[in-house]
Amino acid sequence: MTHTGIDELKSYYPGQRYSSGEMERRYEAIRKKLAALDYDCLLVYGQGYNDHANVRYLSDYEQMGFSYVIVPRSGPLTLFYGFTWCHDPTARIMSVIPDVRYIRDRAGEVLADELRKRGLAASRIAVPACTGPAYTIALPPADHFDALRKALPKATFVSEPFFLDEIRMIKSREEIARTERAAAIGDQAMRAVIGAMAEGVTDADLYRAAQRKTMDMGGQWKFAIVGSTPMSKPNLITPYQLPLKRRISRGDIFITEIGTAYGACESLITRPISLGPPTKQYLELFDIARESFNIMYEAMRPGKTERDLWEARTPILKRGLKFQILAHGMSPMEPYLTAEEDLIRPYTLQEGMVISLEPKPYIGEHYTGDGIGMFLSDTVVIEKNGPRDLNKLPMEFFQV
Repeated sequence: MTHTGIDELKSYYPGQRYSSGEMERRYEAIRKKLAALDYDCLLVYGQGYNDHANVRYLSDYEQMGFSYVIVPRSGPLTLFYGFTWCHDPTARIMSVIPDVRYIRDRAGEVLADELRKRGLAASRIAVPACTGPAYTIALPPADHFDALRKALPKATFVSEPFFLDEIRMIKSREEIARTERAAAIGDQAMRAVIGAMAEGVTDADLYRAAQRKTMDMGGQWKFAIVGSTPMSKPNLITPYQLPLKRRISRGDIFITEIGTAYGACESLITRPISLGPPTKQYLELFDIARESFNIMYEAMRPGKTERDLWEARTPILKRGLKFQILAHGMSPMEPYLTAEEDLIRPYTLQEGMVISLEPKPYIGEHYTGDGIGMFLSDTVVIEKNGPRDLNKLPMEFFQV
């Protein structure tokens, strides 16, 4: 029997696969850090579509269920995937790790058996998390971990939430090139939304236009948040995670953040689009957001810190406005500059960091959603001599 779908995947997927040199660079950085911190092994967990970035980073496997990667200080890596066994051919094609195994049942015991076979039954094992904004997510389930500890009572498992983040946040040339391509796709997806903006279309129609353009250009669709409201009686602080079927009328504003990827490297872009002339209030909010963006952009230089980016709140606060977020890293989310200052971790900016600059000034009550907000974002890389905006779409208030 000829598996034409698998054959097609074999020919397609390597087009977005990282070079062997890039993967070895990652593994070498991890092993150096394991040695420096006196760990024998890294046990990496991921789940679902959103919380698997660490597994994807190590294996290039785009998972659907849960999965693990064992990274010993020396020796080969192993990928365990927990989606249905019929996914096995696809997992083996996607993964750059040759040793791919199914682990749906008794995950803790299976992992313990493998660690024992590798002579790691009494070792120090670091367990990172796939991190989100100012908190950690995608830690192994309790039943998996309970079984691991029971099976390996002499092993020491240590939570190291940011172990991989601190490696992943400094991008290689290969990763930056892919992020730049993702940004170009995002630019065109936003242009597709602008082109589709018309009276009578729905938020969902505009969402679909961005998604279609992304797929047509060979990109990976990550997400979009979308929302529209009358500019004369606005009630939209942040776009919604789900596209609504609200129909656009003349005098409306539509705001969307579009997330696209190419080869697991992501970019974000956000622009406001109005059907008809924007109101004075919205133009003022746009100018404030752009001023905040420009402050951060100029601070995107090696040796600066998160506090220099934090100064971007000044034009927002001095006008009596609030903000939700100023910026965050692109896979991982750190550094993450939220309005909750006590949650911001200290960072020194370095060449190779890729950050989404996205000031969100607003008036109203964020937790009820009542009010008016503005949202701008571009994906920016820090280079030796300063910042470079990977998005090329003009930072304008687009009017249709």
